[in-house]
Amino acid sequence: MDEQDNTPSYYRDANASTSASKTVELINQITKVQGRYHQKAYPVVTPRFIPTCSREALIMLGKVAQEHDAYIQSHVSESDWEHGFVKEKTGMNDAQALDTYGLLTSKTILAHANFLEESDGELLAQKGASIAHCPLSNSYFANSVLPVRRLMEQGVNIGLATDISGGYSPSMYQAIRQAVISSKMLQDGVNPNLPSDKRGVNNSAITLNTAFYMATVAGGLALNLKLGKFEPGYILMHKWSIFVRTCQDIIRRSPRKTYFIKCCYLHKEKI
Repeated sequence: MDEQDNTPSYYRDANASTSASKTVELINQITKVQGRYHQKAYPVVTPRFIPTCSREALIMLGKVAQEHDAYIQSHVSESDWEHGFVKEKTGMNDAQALDTYGLLTSKTILAHANFLEESDGELLAQKGASIAHCPLSNSYFANSVLPVRRLMEQGVNIGLATDISGGYSPSMYQAIRQAVISSKMLQDGVNPNLPSDKRGVNNSAITLNTAFYMATVAGGLALNLKLGKFEPGYILMHKWSIFVRTCQDIIRRSPRKTYFIKCCYLHKEKI
């Protein structure tokens, strides 16, 4: 972040070159230790959002992401202010501008996205970029509700996020609940002064199954990692297999087999 007008001095890069060079330095540091652990760490190019970055910085960071085949995360069209500011600054919608800077790829994850227009949804689907839906944070700061169903129908992958700096809970379970609640409010509307047929947006509500999918499978798709499923080759399945083998080994050695089997059963239920 190097934009002087929207970024305080203590939180700002000196210039665009510094933003790019420090990002490359971090990528190299993470890459060095990436193979040490089964659960790898991955570098992410992170221009916070267009209002806090100069055009030069955004272009440079897009090139860095391409050269290192890195993930990209940023905000997109979160609020009335952000969506309008980017339009005024660039003459384009937020998503379109990110695309011109090389920041919209199949490894891009965009937070919020409440004000994406239909053409923006089509662009994200075409590029394979994903949305990180933050229903708790959106309730406080986004001025609207993400139209999950409409974007999914356009082919956009949407994962679920907590955005703890903007929400009150780090719990993914709470995010699942709020995603369902918010979608229902979008469908029914909230202004009692309007007639019921004009109050909401039809076909906006999502089910618990959809929200759970967003919290599990869709997150893995967004990261291009085998996450969110109990299937061979997936990380969770691998860890569960280790747990089961450990239980079996302890049971064979333990004189209190019945008690331990019960404990394992309860643990599985909690998972």
